[in-house]
Amino acid sequence: MIKRFISVVFLVVFAFSCTSCGSADKQSYSKSYYQYFDTVTTIKMYENDEKIYNSICNSLEKEVLKKYYQLFDIYNTYKGINNIKTINDNAGVEKVKVDRELIDFLNCCKSVYSITNGNVNVCLGPVLSVWHKFRDEGKKVPTLELLKSKNKLSEIDNLIIDKNNVFLKQKGSSIDVGAIAKGYVADKIYSFLVSKNVKNAIVDFGGNIITVGKKPNGESFSVGVANPDETDKTLITLKCKDGVIVSTSGGYERFYEVNGKKYSHIISPKTLLPAKNNKSVTVICKSGYLADTLSTALYIFDYKSGLNLINKTKNCEACIIDNSSNIHYSNGFNKYK
Repeated sequence: MIKRFISVVFLVVFAFSCTSCGSADKQSYSKSYYQYFDTVTTIKMYENDEKIYNSICNSLEKEVLKKYYQLFDIYNTYKGINNIKTINDNAGVEKVKVDRELIDFLNCCKSVYSITNGNVNVCLGPVLSVWHKFRDEGKKVPTLELLKSKNKLSEIDNLIIDKNNVFLKQKGSSIDVGAIAKGYVADKIYSFLVSKNVKNAIVDFGGNIITVGKKPNGESFSVGVANPDETDKTLITLKCKDGVIVSTSGGYERFYEVNGKKYSHIISPKTLLPAKNNKSVTVICKSGYLADTLSTALYIFDYKSGLNLINKTKNCEACIIDNSSNIHYSNGFNKYK
């Protein structure tokens, strides 16, 4: 599984009713899945017929959730599938022939490295595995010497991709796609629902919020961003529709504590230590993989550098909550408020 814990970043305001919705007599239906990507996926949709809704959900589970969960898994292998674990197991040994879907995804991962100036690096697996181990044990933190030794195996150039094969050059190298996988799959979820002619839906994919169209009455969907200081409260309510995807990164829910000090799960590839510049970052755009990637990168950056990057990125907006709980918005963020 790509991540071993469940974290719901958003407080999502779903204004759905079980009665007639007033537009073509559509009703709202909801279903949740718990077995993919170690998170909760909730699909809420307006349809005229529950059978249609169930058919779409069943197909989405099989053709998107299950498919990409197995393909991107770094912990388990599956019969007839060469996935990321297969690639990691063969690091420094031999090339692995993989499906085109995985080639496309890993090429996307390499482009993300450039976009974020190396702050999102899927080859950081050796370093992240150290932090995962220490976090699971919960007793101490790794030494910088150990992290630096593992970081020698984390160069992005270790990842070689050709037309049909993937190869990690150094034995001990490994890929970890936790910073981008859910965002990439969010795009697949959106495209699948559009292909099924869905007009009104909102999906909470482990805190990545996907909007398809708008409510039948023409209103936008409301998405509440949690207050990192009081996570049961909404800090900002966003109005989203027409393919907008929202992603938040923060260290306030997923961390471990040693000697009274909290250590976030988001690791900076530059320092090899948990990022600590901000409390929370929310990114809104029409690309799931960009939203997911940039929310991680901006969380690592200081807020000024983060705003500079997001303001240069077309069709993306962000809100950054710094360590003093000050809120900083990108230039066009207000259109979602």
